[in-house]
Amino acid sequence: MRNLLLVILISASSVWASDSYSQNTQLKLSATEGTIESIFNQISKQSRLEFFYNTNILNAKEKVSLSIKQGTLDEILKEILGERYSYTIKDRYILITKNKTESAEQNEVVVVKGVVRDMKGNVLPGVSVVLKGTTIGVSTDANGEFSLKIPAQENINLVFSFIGMKNKEITWNGQALLKVDMEEDVAEMEEVVVTGYQEIKKTRMTGAVEVVTAKDIANKGFTSIEDVLKGTLAGVTTMSITGRPGAQAQIRIRGINSLTGNTDPIWIIDGMPLQGDLPEVGLGASDLQNTVLTSGIGNLSPDDIESITILKDAAATAIYGSRAANGVIVVKTKRGIVGQSYINVQASYSFDEAPKSKLEMMNTQEKVAFETGLYNDFPHVSIDGRIFSLLRDADMGKIAPADAQAELERLSKINTNWYDEIFKLAHTQNYIVSLSGGSEKTQYYFSMNYMNQGGGMPNNEYSKFGASLKLTHDFNKHLRIYGDIYANIRDDRTTASIVDPLEYATFANPYERPYDENGNYEYDRSYYADLSKVKEGYMYDFNVLKDLNENTSKTHYISNQVNLKLEYRILEELMFSTSGTFSNTSSHSRSALNPGSFSSKYNSWIKSIYPEREITDNLNNGSLDENTSRNMSYTWRNQLEYARNFKEEHFVTAVVGQEMSDSKSRSFGYYSPQYDPMYGLIGFPDLSGILASKLSMTNLMSTSEEQDRSVSFFLTGSYSYKDRYVLSGSYRWDGVDIIGKDNRFTPLWNVSFKYNLHNEEFMKRFAWIDVLSIRGSYGFTGSIDHNAYPFTILKYGSSSYRYNGDKIPSRITPGNPSIKWQRKEDRSIGLDFSLLRNRINGTVNYYNNETRDLLDRKKIAVSSGRKEVKANVASLNNKGWEVSLSTVNINYKTFRWSTSFNIAVNKNRVTDTYYQAVDELSSISRNNSSQAYFVKGQPTEAWYGYKFAGVDPATGHTLAYIDAKDSGNPMGHLIADGRYVIDMDSEFSTKAVSFLGEAYPPISGGFGTQFNLGRFSLSAQFSFMAGHKIKSFESSHGVQLSAAKYNQLAQELYRWRKVGDITNIPAYTVNSNASSNYFFSSQVESGNYLKCNNISLGYNMDPEICKKLCLTRMRINFNIQNVFTSTKYRCFRLSECQKLCFEFEYWNLIRRIMKRLILMLSTAVCLLSSCQNYLDLKPKNQTVVGTLEDVKLMMSSYLFSLTSSNSYPIYFNGVAMRFPYNRDAIASFTMYSDDLDMRRAIENSYGRKYEKEYYESTDWKSSIFSETIWNNFYLHIGYMNSVMKSLGELLGTYEQSDFEKIKGEALTIRAFYIFKLLQLFALYDNNELGIPLNLDPEVIAGTKRLSQQEVYKQIIGDLTEALNYETANDTWNVFYNKDIIHALLAQVYTFKAESAAKEEKDWEEAEKHSDYIVQRYQLAQTADELKSVIRPGVAGVIKNPHCLLTLGWDVTPRGNSYAFWGIPQYGTGQVVAPDLLETYTPGDYRPDLYFYVSEEDGVMYQKFEYVTWTLSDYITLFRVADMYLICAEANTRLNRPKGKELLETFKKSRITGFTTYNGNDVLDEIIRERRKEFCGEYDMRWLDMKRLNMAVSREGIDEKSQQVKTYKLGSNDYRYALKIPIESELVYNKIPQNPGWN
Repeated sequence: MRNLLLVILISASSVWASDSYSQNTQLKLSATEGTIESIFNQISKQSRLEFFYNTNILNAKEKVSLSIKQGTLDEILKEILGERYSYTIKDRYILITKNKTESAEQNEVVVVKGVVRDMKGNVLPGVSVVLKGTTIGVSTDANGEFSLKIPAQENINLVFSFIGMKNKEITWNGQALLKVDMEEDVAEMEEVVVTGYQEIKKTRMTGAVEVVTAKDIANKGFTSIEDVLKGTLAGVTTMSITGRPGAQAQIRIRGINSLTGNTDPIWIIDGMPLQGDLPEVGLGASDLQNTVLTSGIGNLSPDDIESITILKDAAATAIYGSRAANGVIVVKTKRGIVGQSYINVQASYSFDEAPKSKLEMMNTQEKVAFETGLYNDFPHVSIDGRIFSLLRDADMGKIAPADAQAELERLSKINTNWYDEIFKLAHTQNYIVSLSGGSEKTQYYFSMNYMNQGGGMPNNEYSKFGASLKLTHDFNKHLRIYGDIYANIRDDRTTASIVDPLEYATFANPYERPYDENGNYEYDRSYYADLSKVKEGYMYDFNVLKDLNENTSKTHYISNQVNLKLEYRILEELMFSTSGTFSNTSSHSRSALNPGSFSSKYNSWIKSIYPEREITDNLNNGSLDENTSRNMSYTWRNQLEYARNFKEEHFVTAVVGQEMSDSKSRSFGYYSPQYDPMYGLIGFPDLSGILASKLSMTNLMSTSEEQDRSVSFFLTGSYSYKDRYVLSGSYRWDGVDIIGKDNRFTPLWNVSFKYNLHNEEFMKRFAWIDVLSIRGSYGFTGSIDHNAYPFTILKYGSSSYRYNGDKIPSRITPGNPSIKWQRKEDRSIGLDFSLLRNRINGTVNYYNNETRDLLDRKKIAVSSGRKEVKANVASLNNKGWEVSLSTVNINYKTFRWSTSFNIAVNKNRVTDTYYQAVDELSSISRNNSSQAYFVKGQPTEAWYGYKFAGVDPATGHTLAYIDAKDSGNPMGHLIADGRYVIDMDSEFSTKAVSFLGEAYPPISGGFGTQFNLGRFSLSAQFSFMAGHKIKSFESSHGVQLSAAKYNQLAQELYRWRKVGDITNIPAYTVNSNASSNYFFSSQVESGNYLKCNNISLGYNMDPEICKKLCLTRMRINFNIQNVFTSTKYRCFRLSECQKLCFEFEYWNLIRRIMKRLILMLSTAVCLLSSCQNYLDLKPKNQTVVGTLEDVKLMMSSYLFSLTSSNSYPIYFNGVAMRFPYNRDAIASFTMYSDDLDMRRAIENSYGRKYEKEYYESTDWKSSIFSETIWNNFYLHIGYMNSVMKSLGELLGTYEQSDFEKIKGEALTIRAFYIFKLLQLFALYDNNELGIPLNLDPEVIAGTKRLSQQEVYKQIIGDLTEALNYETANDTWNVFYNKDIIHALLAQVYTFKAESAAKEEKDWEEAEKHSDYIVQRYQLAQTADELKSVIRPGVAGVIKNPHCLLTLGWDVTPRGNSYAFWGIPQYGTGQVVAPDLLETYTPGDYRPDLYFYVSEEDGVMYQKFEYVTWTLSDYITLFRVADMYLICAEANTRLNRPKGKELLETFKKSRITGFTTYNGNDVLDEIIRERRKEFCGEYDMRWLDMKRLNMAVSREGIDEKSQQVKTYKLGSNDYRYALKIPIESELVYNKIPQNPGWN
């Protein structure tokens, strides 16, 4: 884009400046001995006056010794200068001249007059003009003019000298007015680097820094700081995201240094961190508005900036601690100066070119052909394109063919360019006024700026107003105060339409038009083409221009900031300062959708209550969205600074200080579903009889609050010897509120050096080397990622989940107290050089930075209670080179040509993260983000997907390259180029995922050039980036056919249509296909570009003309911004500024604006009890678990999840908390038991769906369900651990009974889950191989396998503690019930009694606890009573006289819900094992309840009532029948007759007419009854088989031969202990696998 900018600059010196500095001002010298130059420097520092003298007349290196240390300026100067010299004070200059001496008698004298300027045409006051070889000379006055009387002689050679300029010798040939131009001498200019904490001479700066000064900014037409930085500094990448005025660019320094945290550098403005960022705007505000209106850096005007310093390595940044890992940008703004006072006014007018598209979209003729082709190929598919619809309606007889043809011809004549219709030329006005000046005591700087932009697109205007006042006042020689006030107002008006105008301009069909023949709006019938369900015709009447203009969003932003700094000089070399900054910002957004508008109807809040999802037009009553955000923040710093020069050889500095800051933000949003803009009234529709669940109630209001605090202590110091050897270091101790107390503070430090070789004696022989310095630094900087907390967090979703009447959270995120700082290890070396009298200047840097402890997901052993955790576990590396070079190529008389170049090459790689390789990634969807995945060995921001290999001519399917192997053989099909490909539509494999390229540019830089010829100057600045890829333009909106109603890229005309078509556009399909589902390499393009940022042509007007206009100087600038961009990337050519700008300075005629401003600083300091207390903040906008009520809600959510529908789970650490025994696991247990005829299981649909599981389960080797069980139970144990950890950290007071019922529940549930894991995974005959057990949620590392006795001790201890509480049997509880605890203890002791962990009294304990239940409960006596146990018919927590606990999720009877293994999804139930059927005796009513005989084949199947796609969800955990049988078994094993009595009692309840049992095998009969009673009941039979050491032989189908095969399970077989998962446990926890599974 070409932007034209014409700048007229008129500047003037002061006419009301002070004529002289007060010569009676008292000065105090720190040293009375030294060179004249060193004394002058002391005077300048205190008086702010500058010395000008002829170095040929005055030897500034001459040593002097003064007799006074304190005195007036006049007294000190007279002692220094003596009788040989005299001085005069003009404005802020002290001009030194030599007193007249007697010379040889000469009768004739001549007068030489002239004017001296710099290369830019600015006059130079104070230049020394001396007759060569003599001491005769004068200095130029304030206008740069001089008049010199000298003896007449044949050759008159004059020497001109000025600090910072190269000496110049000119021969006078009698000119009336001698004009002299002087050139800057970089070597003579002592550059100072501003770090924010102190100002350091560049020769003593050991860090890697880049500086941009005010002269680099002036006259270039920059409107933002980001514009200034583009392409000018090596290692600094600046990427404009939107190009919108006021929008903040993305700035990165030396790469990306975090995975999920903030990667922006820290901004330091006038020594203090940037204040005033607002939280994200909520309701009604777009991301663009957030960017434009919430960033404080946008308040600064480039014209107010004195310098910008980029601190890049640890030597420069470590002193800033937090966030310094991303680099530091230090901005110093202009302040008032002593003497000259001036007013500067700049006015600019610019116009912005409208966006243009470089995309080759279809024109009308092509789009008509495209839709016609689609209709021919898919005549029965509904596509809403106008042409498609016309052809379909004509064929269906809805319209006459002639009418359809006429309409087709009409549309074909329209070819709308929607970019031209929507976007127009934008106009921008910019005004800047600044006023500066002051006396020796008080200086001031005042500025105002205003910008307004309108046009561009409909209903859009942006304006900004800013003002600042800066005062500096010296109370005396010890005390100085700085006071700054800033105020900024920004207003943004844009359309509130839901339609993105840029997207619409691209995708709108060219046969649509904005206006009809009469100039009225014409509706677009293809972009929103839905037919109405409540009226005739279309659902929406949509015209883009109408909607953009009707609906308006406004945002009003206000920012105020006050800075105060007090400096007290205790000694000349010791100064204390205290400074503070306070800001208050607010933003109010208001988005109004007008009644009757398209956006209002489309976004209607009430349309969800209607089945048609549409409202009638009379209900389209508009809406109003409002949001208010406020931020208050402060930073307070105290520091002590020491600086001393010893004997002009040793220079020592030290700074020690303390800093604290606080930032608090609040926002509130309100939505009204009705709004009348004429009267400003809001309202609500009549909602009588409407359920609240049908409305998005949470959209009506929103509120949020954020607060951050930090405390820091810092120390920095340096030592320099003769400015040759410099050693420096810093240390900072930073603490923040977001990190747990254990890691809250972290030390950050660095050491660095600099070796100035050019100051060595031996370097003097190399006269062509002006500067040669070597730098090096090593240290640590830090950053904070706010995406994890050390606290357990409760979050409430939009659904109103309730348990026991309480609203409960839907997500529980456990805290990680080990969260700590992210630390960057910074290693850097550099070389600075200047050659050939500073005509070649350059810097070379190399860095290798390792950022560790990055917050990231970490896979951990699931036995820890979580699958993964957010922890400081990742790391990344940035290493690269930076080269900067500036040259003066030609410098001859009035012509000067200079160039600059910089380049940075950065290699960014993740060195440790969640994904260890690319092949671990799952499928990559089409809407992929460059920050979606982090992979070890790859860049932080990268593209992953599938390498596009073209389109299969035979099928039209998308092909992708694949490099993976399966069993050692290459996957895919070999093609002509020798590579393998797969068909992504029919052979999709995640193994085809590949790295497609970097998303962030690894190469960046810029170059510039400047020409000066007389009063003319011409400069240009370029920037470039390379090595990265950018997401391509998306041609479709999802499935190709559904997107075909929009305009498309012209290339879509060449889609695959028939066999043999050669194209890169895949076949269109009715449903989604690979092309629309996955992300391919064809969707990214090279992002390389070269951009001309700025061209500036300037002219300095002749001083004589300026004098006549009462001006000091006038400059005309012609600037072109964003001239062109050269790139192969297909994109939109967005608006770029074209500016016509006028700037001028004129004489200020006011003499007494201000003389002295006395600011009284009254500081009230809050004494903090400790920094820890100050930082003890909890996250806002969410519940941090801290009270007993919080823990109860946490536990209530879990209890709710036990019985909630699978569609509405509670999430813990991102994992849905459903009951651990899912249907698949229970089905697998049944296949493991001997209750099923495995020969027939594969025949029905269940077997077909789970074929792999069947074959593994037939041989008792399934790994699928064992991993599911292991993971589920441990995750639930982790939940209970978090509950009990929170109980142990409670705050405040609470009732003990409430505490006990929560802990009792957690103890019982945890004991149940631990017991199940021990039963299933521990070897029954090996006590040492128990299970790993971690009860501390803060421990995320795996633990060893405990012995079974140790685990049983924990289980029994938990249950005993819970049993001893007095609060059991509360209706709120589920597991925590004395009956359930006794029943669980009975099961525990029963299983333990015959294991390797058995103890003598186990059977007695089993009998005791089971008898407790037997004495309190009765067995079911009839089939109906038993049916109430296995099919309760109700959902939730079910307890009845025959069942202690059943969990139910579905009230619909779906057959024998009790026998999970038998429930089919389709077809018949499972076949019952014949030997099981034989165990039932006549009169037993259970077979009729459990099974049925098929009429088709006479086989006994599990009984079901009807088939449904949803399986029933019931699981009975503690049955009274189980307790009777356990009690019977315990008594029998204890040789007590009660065992047989209980057996007979049980059999009487199940078998009609049963009286007594006469067999001698009572124990065996009890086991047989257990099998008959609990057949198919989750793990009951399998665990009985295990504890009884049963050997099993059965027949099943062999997978390979598909023949019947006999499978055997031996007594104490290794398969009785399930396989411990490898992926979720053994990879992360080095514990032994169960024997036999290795």
